[in-house]
Amino acid sequence: MQSSSFSRYQYTKLLAGLIGLVALFACTVETEQAAIKGKTIRLTILRTSDIHSRLFPTTLVPNSHDQGDGLYAETAPYGGLERIAALIHRERQRGQRVIYLDSGDIFQGAPIFNYGDGEPEFRWLSTIIADAVALGNHEFDKGAQNLVTQADNWVSYPLLAGNYIFEDYSDDSNIQLGRMVQPYTILNVKGLRIAVIGMGDIGSMYSITQGGNSTGITPLEANETVRAYVEFLSPAVDLIVILSHLGLSEDQELTDGHDFYMTNDKDVSYYLDRDYDPWIQMRCDECQSGVRKYWIPGVRGIDAILGGHLHILTRPPMVLTDPADRKVVLEHPGAFAKFITRLDFGVAVPAESYICQSNQCVVCENGSCGPTDHFSHGVICDQDSDCSLRTLAPFGAEIVAHQQQLFPIDTIWCAEPRIDPYDYPYGDTESFPADVKALAAYCKKRGDGPSRNLLEPYRIEMELDPKFILTQVFGYAPKKVPRKNTGTGGDSALGNITTLSMMIRKRVEAEFCVTNTLGIRDDLYPGLIDMETIFNSFPFENTITVMYLSGTEIQEMFDFVSERSHGRGCQSQAQISGASFTMNCGQVKRNDAHCPCTSANDCCQYREEICRTDYEGTAVWECLQGSCYSHPAENIKINGQTLNPDASYKMATNHYIAHGGSGFNVLRRNATKLSSGVPMRDALVEYLRGFPTCNQLLAAPDPNLVDGFSLSFCLRHKEVEAQRLIPIKGWCTCGDVLDKNYTKCASIDSLITQFCKNPLDFPIIVGESDGRITRKVN
Repeated sequence: MQSSSFSRYQYTKLLAGLIGLVALFACTVETEQAAIKGKTIRLTILRTSDIHSRLFPTTLVPNSHDQGDGLYAETAPYGGLERIAALIHRERQRGQRVIYLDSGDIFQGAPIFNYGDGEPEFRWLSTIIADAVALGNHEFDKGAQNLVTQADNWVSYPLLAGNYIFEDYSDDSNIQLGRMVQPYTILNVKGLRIAVIGMGDIGSMYSITQGGNSTGITPLEANETVRAYVEFLSPAVDLIVILSHLGLSEDQELTDGHDFYMTNDKDVSYYLDRDYDPWIQMRCDECQSGVRKYWIPGVRGIDAILGGHLHILTRPPMVLTDPADRKVVLEHPGAFAKFITRLDFGVAVPAESYICQSNQCVVCENGSCGPTDHFSHGVICDQDSDCSLRTLAPFGAEIVAHQQQLFPIDTIWCAEPRIDPYDYPYGDTESFPADVKALAAYCKKRGDGPSRNLLEPYRIEMELDPKFILTQVFGYAPKKVPRKNTGTGGDSALGNITTLSMMIRKRVEAEFCVTNTLGIRDDLYPGLIDMETIFNSFPFENTITVMYLSGTEIQEMFDFVSERSHGRGCQSQAQISGASFTMNCGQVKRNDAHCPCTSANDCCQYREEICRTDYEGTAVWECLQGSCYSHPAENIKINGQTLNPDASYKMATNHYIAHGGSGFNVLRRNATKLSSGVPMRDALVEYLRGFPTCNQLLAAPDPNLVDGFSLSFCLRHKEVEAQRLIPIKGWCTCGDVLDKNYTKCASIDSLITQFCKNPLDFPIIVGESDGRITRKVN
């Protein structure tokens, strides 16, 4: 992150350049004008974010939040852009002022992205005529040049990121991103002028690389960037909307403000001395010499913040308060094409002028004065100047009411009103599934034809490619294999399987393995484990890299994992095999306090046990640059042996973090990288094929040596009739597959049929977390 380089010079340069940007970048869409001055009108915004290439319906297990928001097991599969497009068209026809905005990350997350490089995703957004789209960090997943190529070929909508400074794209040696991305757009929606300012993600900027080289993007501090654009655009528009891919807490900071560290050599006098919302220098006991801490205030003048990035659905939307005591609506619409949200805003637009009449501000229009509106109602005055526009409506139009409507994207997406299983009599387990079946058949005929005609050729071509045989079956999961451990925050069942498959793979054969948790994008759900499942969980084209790390480097790496995990609720941001350690998130907090010291003994008061002579752990205090520090990664062991700082160890990892992705700078600096060329997916598939089948488990002489849950599943399905009841996906069972019941099974082919004929011959896949990563939070 380069935000500390946002200086007075850059701020001034940004403001000075905005006049040129109006002509060069800003896209103003002219529509029929309407008389809206002095009225309260309705504006409808349709919203998506983080679609992550879920172009086609996907079967998954709805979690408790999904079910609470209207997605049920009976209404699977979920998502699909054909359904979303039909809903967008329907809702556009139901309002006078309707726009569609997406907050980014339409790339990456399903096999179609690996096949099409983002082409169908960008083409669809242009076909549906998106009014504006924020630039997400996953748009860079196949490199900046791929993003440029796809945008150049297919993007016909404003692609926004106002907080990125791009290298001069007129120089042929630079990447052309600056030509593709604009900071904002102005929409004229039947007389209502809306400025939409885009904000790109900053927290993941380290991943926006290609071949180890920078893409030529300098990210800027968000609040001051937004403040500059709001100040410039406010006189020309009625509403200001932030279309954000920053994340929820960063969106809140746009109005609430945040603290900020900066070195003393940066000139911030402009910000400290300005008349409105100045920075405040804060006391900073934790600051090292040469560093200061400032409070950057929130931005006044924003009307709504429409965000994404963290896959959160805010229901209802949050209402923030800016420094001018104005209400700001903040909304996130969820992820993976599971929902569309509709926001209906009541927008009060100020009149052309007001006067003081009988000590009451009133509206003046067309030579007549008298009635009041939202801005003048109840305002007492002595003279006309008390009723000036600057006094009554200093920020232009205001959102005075809002309402959110949620559209679940499932098989009954078009139903109005939607049916709910809780509306049926207690004990009636048949009526809801039967009604879902009838409604699903009705809705299936009402998808968006142009979207279907655009996307289906990509799906067909992908399925004909031998590399994308999505129904190829590798095994069966009798229960969910989770990618995260939300209980202890440590290692996960799928993380353990993944890293072990990488570590023991032929041509790798490492002593231990580390991969980033966020590189595993989905759980393995109960049912068939096929190629589509593998792609959904492992969408990135990562290969295995072998490295030789010293014990000191391993300590630094696990220290970084602990620090990064501390910032995410002490949920481990790495998965490992062949190693174990404790991430002490409490120690991270103590280190961040920069408690002063002259020797290590001064630090004993902050954590007494690691100074005792009988202490059995590996943590010790150090006095570094006058601040107390102790390694937050404790009790590190490699294959059960305590880490030796002077020894060398062979590690397997993925090539993304090996080159510094996700902030693993200690790996980026290491010069021993050896690419195995083995894709992570291939290693995982090979390992999954080695799990025992039901026939092998049932023939095992000692049941205590096999997994109890797997054995129980196999015992329940020994008989042919019981095998017909094995769930495949959603409501589809093996019996439905063998009977070719296409109403319950979305697709049936020879590979799925082969499984259902011989389910006891396929690997039974389960996993467990075993405490190899533990945590301390106190």
